[in-house]
Amino acid sequence: MLDSSTDGEAGGTGGAIAVGSAGVIKTAGTGAVGILAWSAGGDGGQGGDSGYTRNAKAGGPAGTGGAIQVTGGGAITTLRDDAAGILALSQGGMVSIFSRCR
Repeated sequence: MLDSSTDGEAGGTGGAIAVGSAGVIKTAGTGAVGILAWSAGGDGGQGGDSGYTRNAKAGGPAGTGGAIQVTGGGAITTLRDDAAGILALSQGGMVSIFSRCR
């Protein structure tokens, strides 16, 4: 029996983000965020089903998050609990480790 399955593909790369603010930012809610900049890489692809050959295929590598730059010239004020003036997150994806052989 031939095995035509393949390894999982790599997750995509998150793009670079540049955020600029010149005005005044004021948040009034609990958990509010004044500026949110988030670049997320994609998850790696699942390895192919190897059927009955016992040749499990590898999952793909995760993508990386991109560079983030936040600049500002105005004030940021938060008024409630758990609020953030600036939240910048560069997050990689998850590696796929699952493949199956029967």
